[in-house]
Amino acid sequence: MHSMIRSTALVSILSTALSEQTIWGCGLLGTVPGISQNGATTPDTQKLIDGLKKSSTTGKVTYWNWALVPQQGQNLSKDFEFVPEQWGMAAVNPGLVIPSGSSNYPIGEGVTSPSTMSSLFLGSNEPDITGSCLGNLMGKCNASCTNDEVLGHRCPVALLYGPPADVLPNGHCDCWSQSEATSSGFWSFDGCSKLQPLPSLFSNPKCVDAVMSAWRQQAATVVQKGFKYLSTPLVAANMEWLSSFVDAACANCNSISCGCPSHLSWHFYGNDCRPKELGGYDN
Repeated sequence: MHSMIRSTALVSILSTALSEQTIWGCGLLGTVPGISQNGATTPDTQKLIDGLKKSSTTGKVTYWNWALVPQQGQNLSKDFEFVPEQWGMAAVNPGLVIPSGSSNYPIGEGVTSPSTMSSLFLGSNEPDITGSCLGNLMGKCNASCTNDEVLGHRCPVALLYGPPADVLPNGHCDCWSQSEATSSGFWSFDGCSKLQPLPSLFSNPKCVDAVMSAWRQQAATVVQKGFKYLSTPLVAANMEWLSSFVDAACANCNSISCGCPSHLSWHFYGNDCRPKELGGYDN
């Protein structure tokens, strides 16, 4: 049995001394067993938490879930630092961003999290690849249906949980009604003409302008909410895309207040904690 490990790498591009940089250490995602909704922990879980805290200069365990707040079932204790992310490339809604440093903040109707909101805000998820639609069309659906396909009632609906099904011959499906995509590069973007403009973003100056306008708007929100650090989008594979993004975001700008990110971020995939043996480092 093989398990897939996804980790997020962060590298500071600030010109600060290493001793002054925040190190978030080893973090967690998904459901952490042994934590109640009010943040109480079992002895075994607290032992794990106490060990992980030592890897961080914040004295807390980092937690991340591709979203702006913990979701249902993602119970955290006061020993956790939650790192928010705007999943797509559109500018984040300011009303949904919890100020940095907040604790016991709302995450649902009548529900709060005792964790602390991080000083780091993460960029979008994998805009450098198109990815696929999750669920029963995973690996088959690689783009959204066009308006004509939807109006012609020819667009198959992807289900997060359902029996295998087929997509249109061109690989299109409805991934928005009852499912979601793996990567933000799957979607269109206002101001860009292509159906999936993000993976090839830097070949279209007009599209770059539209994306950077939204990015700068988001950066202003992040600063207004008290965040100290802003990462690039989390790329899946294309480091040239990441380099081009930094060039565009930091043109005539050298701080997060105008959109120049403080940290580079990308995903690393490995199998069974044996990246050398199974080729994880090569891929």
